[in-house]
Amino acid sequence: MVIDNDINLRLLAGMPIDINNLGILTPLKLKDITNIGESNYNELLSVLLIDKSNIEGLNDQEISNLELLMVYSYQNIEFREKVLKSLKLFFNKEFLMSNEGLFYCEDLIIDKEPFDDFQYALKCANHIEIKKEPEYVPGNERARKFMEKLKLNKQNIKKPETMNLHSIISGVAWKSNNMNIIDIFKLTIYQLYDAFYRLENIDNYNYTLSGIYAGTVDSKNINISNITWSRILKK
Repeated sequence: MVIDNDINLRLLAGMPIDINNLGILTPLKLKDITNIGESNYNELLSVLLIDKSNIEGLNDQEISNLELLMVYSYQNIEFREKVLKSLKLFFNKEFLMSNEGLFYCEDLIIDKEPFDDFQYALKCANHIEIKKEPEYVPGNERARKFMEKLKLNKQNIKKPETMNLHSIISGVAWKSNNMNIIDIFKLTIYQLYDAFYRLENIDNYNYTLSGIYAGTVDSKNINISNITWSRILKK
């Protein structure tokens, strides 16, 4: 898979990312997410971002995120269906699960390395932060015991307390000089958040310079290169 800078540049352009030995990940546009429904999209996204580091007691266990996904999908039919639906959404391919618990498509079988790359690219594309949620409700006794052992928690997208996708789309559309409420839905999640944080940075830069010129901000305590409008933003 391409390195970080190349991933970010392709995501900024709204271009697909080639996940080696797995397929082409194409970031969805805001209009596509709107058609799916934000809640449904978040749920489909979260099942593929299963992460053992967020599960108490699994950090020191020799199990990969893919293996965790496979075992849970094998035990829970409802969860498995969501995983298969999510894989189809992001790769535009029909995936199946074998009797051995392997995810496959045509002559391709998902293994650990490309799945790790896929999770990383998916997080980059959607500005993801993992956090713990109540445990998924198991469909049977066997699944319940398995989940008690692993203490598996759902994962969700980072959502600012005072903002949501609707408010960020609206804010960027009306604030940006080059974007309107119609065209903004042609952006991807990555492009939207990049615009949001860049606009914030530009405002901060302009307000700081205005304060320096007005004498209300002490320029001795500020490194202008650290706040310039074109600086690299931490994602």
